[in-house]
Amino acid sequence: MRKLKAASFIFEQVMLFLMGVVIFTACFFVFQSYQSYFEEISVRNQLNEIKDAVISYIIKLAEGGKDTISYIKIKFCRPPGSNCFPYKVGNEDYLISLSDDGVNVTAISSGITVHSDVYLLNISLDGTVYSSAGDFVIYKSGNKIIIK
Repeated sequence: MRKLKAASFIFEQVMLFLMGVVIFTACFFVFQSYQSYFEEISVRNQLNEIKDAVISYIIKLAEGGKDTISYIKIKFCRPPGSNCFPYKVGNEDYLISLSDDGVNVTAISSGITVHSDVYLLNISLDGTVYSSAGDFVIYKSGNKIIIK
């Protein structure tokens, strides 16, 4: 009878340990999913900020006359500041592309993309630049705005 009590005690301890392992594993996966969710939101917000800044530069250039040639030079740096874009977003390189469809900013490794149409400017948009380039120029030539 005494051996049966010891066996049930050991069985209880093993079951408690297994319940702890199950609870730990469940918590780990829940927090892991929260972390990835908030990282994605953070990357998307940063990409939106970059997109909005690029669009504001495009509007500024488009407001000049048709025959003017003007440009804005922007650097990628750490930490970002005025006339300076972040070197990486969420520890990822990113891509800024202009086309007649609008402005796209894409985080390369995760594939997260934000897009904005550019309406009523009567201009053509063209060009692509990677954040690993170090710096880039948005310039207007005639009726076209180009990013290089």
